This record gives sequence, structure tokens and C-alpha cells, in this order.
Amino acid sequence: MKVAVIGPGAMGCLFAAKLAKSGIQTTLVDYRPERATRLQKSGITVDEQAGPFTAKPTVSSRMPDGQHLIIVLTKAHSLKNLQFRDSCPILTLQNGLGNIELLCSMVGSARVLAGMTCEASTLLSDGHVKHVAPGETTIGSWTSCPPKA
Repeated sequence: MKVAVIGPGAMGCLFAAKLAKSGIQTTLVDYRPERATRLQKSGITVDEQAGPFTAKPTVSSRMPDGQHLIIVLTKAHSLKNLQFRDSCPILTLQNGLGNIELLCSMVGSARVLAGMTCEASTLLSDGHVKHVAPGETTIGSWTSCPPKA
């Protein structure tokens, strides 16, 4: 399985590291090429209660092709700048009102998965997060948006 995680913040790094650690082919997408290069070399370090671990997802400043799932974990205001080429499902775990509706208007509601997570993490520095609290993540299809125009 190939998964792209968009957004190198606290939650994006947490999810990318956990997915990569579990053996899923993961790409963390960062809009800043210089930071993407640094993170590709260093990996993502997650401090957990059981001890720290470092995972090495692929890190790129470009959206990879051929993904099976895209997870959006950017700031709400960044969503409008994203471009999705593939036709794979897109899961949003973003905070904020209107994110799902905007994503549906961009790609159509048939591709959108809406989610909510109670995971909590803090960004200590680029590529270094503290997993503050584990929590449940719930996802499901989104069908109440009009089709893509």
C-alpha cells in the first residue's frame, strides 16, 4: 500500500512516522523543498511514553503519483493550494469548518473520506514530535457535498 501524508507539522509527522514504522510505503509531502531534503536525510523522530523511535518515510516536496490513499494534515488555509492528480481516496483529518466542503468541491465527494482524530502531538522541531496522548481516529465516507463542478 502507498500512502501520502500532506503536511510536515505535528500530526503529519506523527501519522507519517507511524505508518512508515508499520511497513506501509509512506511519503510525507512538504511544500518547502529545503525542509523536505533535511527530513529525508534525518527521518522523523517521535517521542512516546514507551521511548523514542525514528522512522524514515520518503519525504518529497511534490505529490507522488500512484498512491492508494492521501491523508491531508495541513493547516486549513493551505487546502486551497493543493492539487490532486491521482483518483485515489483522500482522507482529511484537518480541524476547521468548511474543509470537507472545500475538498469536495476540488475532487468530488466520492473520493473524500472525513475523519476525526483524538491523537495529540506537539512539534518540537522540524521532524521531531512528541506524541502527547494516543487516541482513537474515526473515518468515514462523506456524501453530503454536491458533486464536483
